[in-house]
Amino acid sequence: MTTRNRTPLFLQYRLSYGHGDSSHLSRAQTLVSDAAERAGLMANAADMDGADGTATVIEMSVLPPQWVDLMEEINEDMDSIRSKVSELDELHRRQLLPGLDEGVRYERDIERKQAEITSSFRHCQQKIKRIGSSTGRGGGPDAAAADEDERLGRNVRTALATRLQEMSSAFRRKQTGFLQKLKQREARTKGLLFESTLESGEGDAASSAFTKDQIALVDDATEAIQRRDHEIQEISRSISDLANIFQDLQTMVIDQGTLLDRIDYHIEQVHTSTRGAVEELDKAEHYQKRTRKTKLILLLILIIIGLIIIIIFKPRRGAVEEPPATPAVPATPELPIADRVLSLDIGPDVP
Repeated sequence: MTTRNRTPLFLQYRLSYGHGDSSHLSRAQTLVSDAAERAGLMANAADMDGADGTATVIEMSVLPPQWVDLMEEINEDMDSIRSKVSELDELHRRQLLPGLDEGVRYERDIERKQAEITSSFRHCQQKIKRIGSSTGRGGGPDAAAADEDERLGRNVRTALATRLQEMSSAFRRKQTGFLQKLKQREARTKGLLFESTLESGEGDAASSAFTKDQIALVDDATEAIQRRDHEIQEISRSISDLANIFQDLQTMVIDQGTLLDRIDYHIEQVHTSTRGAVEELDKAEHYQKRTRKTKLILLLILIIIGLIIIIIFKPRRGAVEEPPATPAVPATPELPIADRVLSLDIGPDVP
């Protein structure tokens, strides 16, 4: 029974997808609301399918983006690369063991495994580039959903490129270490060959020619050195290919980092502009308060001036008019008492 592990895909979604975003929820609600209509259309299409053999058209907006399948393939390729690297480590360990006559077979296995790993790295790199070119093509018809899919695709691309870059760097370190060990072994082989030649030459100092055993020993050592040189060249070529892949992946990560730097720059500019706007608002509020106080002071001054004017002109306008003076009656001179008595006694003449 064949199974597939979906846990890395789930973890990748959870790490890359933003929390609290309701765009996909709205899409899901829209899809649920239209489910009955689509079901009826597909049922009618199925009836037509049975009648005249026409094909049923499936709504492409409900399918996931194209980069989801690529991401699954890349994860599977990375798992395969890890297993192949483990097998290559075992071959390296056996190759470096002394006293074995199976060096040629191990060398062929090592070369084949290195070629497979390098090819897998190259295929993963090409698929990661395809993720960058296929983002935003899947998803729903609305622009918000397309932008969300594109943003998610960019995040997935950066995460996969970073993982592949780490794996490539680790593989390069292993290859470099194995190459150094081969060079050390080659140096030891040359030293042993030189010492054995000197020791064999001491027994027959008079003879200037090599014996058959010495010639066979030299041929074997030369063949071993040539094999080591060929293996070193293959490893160097593999390291060079990995360096190119590593450089391309680094370019992808740098591009994503440049995009993040631009976003950070815009955020800083927005922060600076917002701070300047707050300062301008504080100044405007201060000026507004001063204007309000000035208006109040002017109003009080006008009121005081008006009251002063009222006080000045109020007596003239509100003065009570005096009644007109009555003509004075001339006073009669007072008569002496005797005269007044006589006038009273005489009185008027009665007819």
